[in-house]
Amino acid sequence: MNVLRRKWQGLPRGVVVCITALVIYVPLLFIVVQSFLSAPFFSRSKSWSLEAFAFIFTDPDFLSGIKVRFYSGLWPGDYRHSAGRYFGVSDGAHRFNPAGGSLSR
Repeated sequence: MNVLRRKWQGLPRGVVVCITALVIYVPLLFIVVQSFLSAPFFSRSKSWSLEAFAFIFTDPDFLSGIKVRFYSGLWPGDYRHSAGRYFGVSDGAHRFNPAGGSLSR
């Protein structure tokens, strides 16, 4: 173990940084490339497309979630009022009503 440790410590810092970057970024590259394909890597019928992004950005739940995250970013301390109706968060004064609004105690 000490021999291996001494061997790695003897490498220049730039080489270690490059090896670390490859270990981290090569798997991420596969994920990014796959997001631009219409089928899995191994499929013969794959082609470059934006179908995956069109599917995500036309989903009403995704757009609702983006809106909630935007509002909670604008008013981070006031999350119960800005996003509470989406997440079902109650401030203790009212019970959560999934149909909308709040029920008094």
